[in-house]
Amino acid sequence: MLMKTKFIKTLAMALTVATAITATAVPTHAEETGTVVPHYTVGQDGTAKNGEKYVDANGNMIKNAFVADGAYTYFVQNDGTTMKNRLTYHPNGVSVIYFDENGHEVFDNFVNVKHSIAGEPVDDLCYFNTFGEMYVDVVTYDKTGTNLYYANPYGVIERNGWFTYSDLQGGGIGYANADGTLLKNQYTTDTTGNTVYMEGDGSVRGSHTGVKHEHNWKPHYTTVVTQEAYDETTRHIDQERYMKPTNFSELIHQKALELGHKLSASDTKDVLDEAGVPNLTEMVKNLTPEEKQFYINYVKNNTSWSTEAIATLENTNDPNDPRYQELMEIAIEEYLVATNPGKYVPHETLHTHGFDYKLKTPIHHDAVTEQVINYYYCDKCGHTSMTKM
Repeated sequence: MLMKTKFIKTLAMALTVATAITATAVPTHAEETGTVVPHYTVGQDGTAKNGEKYVDANGNMIKNAFVADGAYTYFVQNDGTTMKNRLTYHPNGVSVIYFDENGHEVFDNFVNVKHSIAGEPVDDLCYFNTFGEMYVDVVTYDKTGTNLYYANPYGVIERNGWFTYSDLQGGGIGYANADGTLLKNQYTTDTTGNTVYMEGDGSVRGSHTGVKHEHNWKPHYTTVVTQEAYDETTRHIDQERYMKPTNFSELIHQKALELGHKLSASDTKDVLDEAGVPNLTEMVKNLTPEEKQFYINYVKNNTSWSTEAIATLENTNDPNDPRYQELMEIAIEEYLVATNPGKYVPHETLHTHGFDYKLKTPIHHDAVTEQVINYYYCDKCGHTSMTKM
C-alpha cells in the first residue's frame, strides 16, 4: 500500500492540470497542446542506426526524439541512448507512457510497473492503449474481451480486494482479484457479510441481508465446446453402387489416356460422376417418402419379387439398414434399365469402395456444444458454491 501511495502522489501532481482519460476521451497529442518532439523512422530520410545510437541524414546524433524501426518505437534521450524500464510523461505534458527493458514503447498491453516516475519502487499494474497512453479512470476489457479491469484515477489497475469507483464511473464499489480481474455477473459476500451481486460492469447492484436459512441450491449452466468447428475437405467411402453404362469401357479408356495412368477407385468414381451415371447408394439415402413408394409400386406391379422382399421395403424406415439399402438399390436399378433401353447393362452394377476422396465443395461443420453445470447458487440468498453444501 505504501508503494502504491508513493506512485499515486507522484502521478497525481502531474494530473492536476489534465482531464481524466476515458475510453472515449483520449488526451490531445503533442502537436496540439504540448512540446513538439521530432519523429524519425529508420530507413527513411537518411535515418539510420550507428552502433547503439541513431543518426540523421547528415550523420548527426539524434536526441530528444522518437525513433521507429518498423517494429518498435523508442525515445532517444539527450545522450543518444534509448529510454528503458521507465514510466514517464509524454512530451505533450498530459499522457503517461512506458518503455520496457528493451526500450520498446508499450502499446495495447498491461505492464507491471516497478518504479514510479520519481524512481521510487512500486508494484503497480497499468494498461497502455493504442497510442501508448496510460489508461486513467477507465473500465476496460483485456484483449480477449473476457476479463474486465478498472484503472483508477491514478492509472493503477485495482487489485487485491474491494475498491470504490470514481464519480466519473458512477461511484459504487467493486472487487478486484489479485490479477486485477473484476468479479462480474455473480454473487459474492461483502465485508459486512451481506450477499451482493456484481453486475456485468463489475459494480455492486445491491445487497441481500444474510438471514440464516437452508440453502435451496440450483445449478447454473454454462456452454462448453465438445467439438471445435471444422471444414470437411475429404470424405471416406466404404462402398457406393452405380448403374453400369453400356459405354463404361470407353469412358474409362478416355480418362486413363487423360490422366496417363491406371485409374484408381477414386478416379473411377470421378468418371461416373462426371458422366452423370446414377449413384444408386446416394439415391437411396436421399429418397423422399413419395419416391420410395414409387419404386415399391414399380417392383410390385412389374417384377416377380417375393412378398418378403417387398415387405422389407415397405416396413423399413432406416436408410442405414443394409438389407433395405440393397433391395432399394436393386429396385431403382430395375426401373432405370427398363425405362432407358440400351443405356445401362441389365443386372450389372459397379461398386466403388474403400478410399478417401477430396470433396469438390468443403462441408462446414459447426462447433458441437453442450450445457454443463459450472456452479450452484441458492435462489433464496444468491450464495454460490462449486458443490452443493
